[in-house]
Amino acid sequence: MNNDRRVQRINGIYKSVASAAAARARNSFLVLFLTLFAMLAQIGRADDHLAKDAHADKVLVLKSERTLELLDQGEVLMKYKVALVHHGSA
Repeated sequence: MNNDRRVQRINGIYKSVASAAAARARNSFLVLFLTLFAMLAQIGRADDHLAKDAHADKVLVLKSERTLELLDQGEVLMKYKVALVHHGSA
């Protein structure tokens, strides 16, 4: 009888941890999607600053400087200010 209670308790803990991890993963995906969407919107507006044939082969986020850089073969094409958000842990 004691073992059954332990197993039920462990299963309950596992389910709560798994659901919290899934929620964090969904939130992370949403933040990433919205960030990319905002970047694309900014790139669309920055056509007068960026050559029409420009191609970025790397996106670099410098968290300490709170900037996002679009790079082409190591050369900075555009630099954007970004806001960083910290989500509390469950």
